[in-house]
Amino acid sequence: MHVLENRNQARLLEEIPAFSNCTRSILEEFIFLSVLRAHCPAGETLFDETLQDRNLYVIVAGTALLNAGDDVVTVLEPGDFFWGNVSQHPLPISSVVAMTDVEVFVINPNEQARLEQISRRQREAMSIAWSGETEPLPCPTPRRSRKKPALIGAHA
Repeated sequence: MHVLENRNQARLLEEIPAFSNCTRSILEEFIFLSVLRAHCPAGETLFDETLQDRNLYVIVAGTALLNAGDDVVTVLEPGDFFWGNVSQHPLPISSVVAMTDVEVFVINPNEQARLEQISRRQREAMSIAWSGETEPLPCPTPRRSRKKPALIGAHA
């Protein structure tokens, strides 16, 4: 059950431009081992403008209401995301309130950069051309023995 859930959640992350350079296997491992999950009950504030963090928030389950002020409101569903830092989001966010019980991934910029770096290394390792039609390795030439040859029939 957890493997399938991790795969589905990795697909959510793959759709986010910030993770477009990450491999699915790395995203699945990240979700399984180290992603910060936050749960917010219905009616509770998930984020407000007083929190000046730079984290990325990804809705994994449930729905939330993003209020951008001036009567601009949008519903967030699984796969939707927003940045904590106002400068990275197209709309200034006044608040995000859970409409139903919500689960979110909270991902800091350092984790995002690390995932991209690990994914790049993995892709580079996978790009090595392996072919069944490689040339055989040359046969090693025998080394000369360091022992002095024994003289046959010589007695001391």
